[in-house]
Amino acid sequence: MGDQPVVRAGVVAVCLLLAGCGSGGGEPVTAPAPTSVSSAPPEPETPTAPETPPEREAPSEPESPSAAEPPRDAGALQARDGARLRACRDADCEVVVADGQSVELAPKWGLGTVEFTVEDGAVSFTSFSGGMMATFGEQTPNPSGVSSVNGIDVRVLAVQGRRAVIRISH
Repeated sequence: MGDQPVVRAGVVAVCLLLAGCGSGGGEPVTAPAPTSVSSAPPEPETPTAPETPPEREAPSEPESPSAAEPPRDAGALQARDGARLRACRDADCEVVVADGQSVELAPKWGLGTVEFTVEDGAVSFTSFSGGMMATFGEQTPNPSGVSSVNGIDVRVLAVQGRRAVIRISH
């Protein structure tokens, strides 16, 4: 029972405080009333506002990177030998080539330099050797699509813009 007078006094104080915050006798709100009202709400809003955005930001942050990562992965063509075109000299490579780039195969393969044209989602190959030129038409990424000459197979694994992943094998 000793606590009840304290609780009642607290309730009375809160009621008086709330009654004092009202507009009273229909008078327009004066500067002191908004000051006391505006100073009280920012305190609760400030703790509430930071709690809510971190909760919302935390889920949206993982969603944004995961949504952004697939385009990065899709945009970043990857090949076993990267962009090291010298890896193709032995006619066993998987590389990323850009439009206009070429690889030099060892003379034993009889193809010499193979130049790549990458455009419109397809790749064309042109081989220059011994004064001869051979062009292989537009090949697209297709599991069964392969261009073969002199025992060398050239496959297009992926195309993006003016770059492609090419596999050369024998």
